[in-house]
Amino acid sequence: MTMRDEPIRVAQIVGKLASAGVEAVVNNYWRCMDHEAFRFDYYIDEDSICEPSREMLDSGAVYHT
Repeated sequence: MTMRDEPIRVAQIVGKLASAGVEAVVNNYWRCMDHEAFRFDYYIDEDSICEPSREMLDSGAVYHT
């Protein structure tokens, strides 16, 4: 296996961000991953009721509406 210069980008299609269920599972996976090797792009609905996690944003995750 060769080293990559850039991280692998993973699209997470979440829909409504509500800080429960799917988001919690995906965020738990994210906490255990190598942030230099993988980056998450979250795709959420504009009318989501929660703000993106500061922890995820500080770790390099990107949120798109």
